[in-house]
Amino acid sequence: MNWTVRPTLPAILLLATLALSACEKNPLGNRNQQSEDFGQFYSRFHEDSVFQLERIVFPLEGLPDNAVGQGIDPQKFRWEKETWKTHHPVDFSKGSFKQELAGFGEDLIIERIVHESGDYAMLRRFSRMNGKWNLIYYAGLNPVAKAE
Repeated sequence: MNWTVRPTLPAILLLATLALSACEKNPLGNRNQQSEDFGQFYSRFHEDSVFQLERIVFPLEGLPDNAVGQGIDPQKFRWEKETWKTHHPVDFSKGSFKQELAGFGEDLIIERIVHESGDYAMLRRFSRMNGKWNLIYYAGLNPVAKAE
C-alpha cells in the first residue's frame, strides 16, 4: 500500500498557529501582568514630579486654562513636556472644588474637578496602558458649557 500525506489548508493553519504561539514569551499577553492600582498611582502622580512626567503621554491633548475666547483650536493644542507645570494634590475637603471620577471599563478614568458654582471645571483622562496608568488628556480650568 502506498500512503501519501496531503496537507490540507486547515491542517497547515493549525500547525502555523501552534508554532507561532509556542514562540511567544507570554502567550497570554498582559492578562498575567500585575495591573497598577489607580489610587496608588494617583497619589504618587501628585507627590513625585519625575514620576508625573514619566506618566504623561506627550505631546498631551487638552486645553490651557481660560481657553474660551482665546482662539485656541482644541484639535491642534498640545501640552509639551518642556512647559508642563507639575500638578499637586488637592484637598477637596477644603475649598470650593469637588472631584468627580467616572470609570469607563477597566482602563479609562475621567476626572472632573468642578467649582461649587458649577461654572468652571478642569478635566483629566487617565488610561491604563500595559498595566500602568497614564495621563492622556488635560483641560485646565475653563467655563463649563451650559445646556440651553
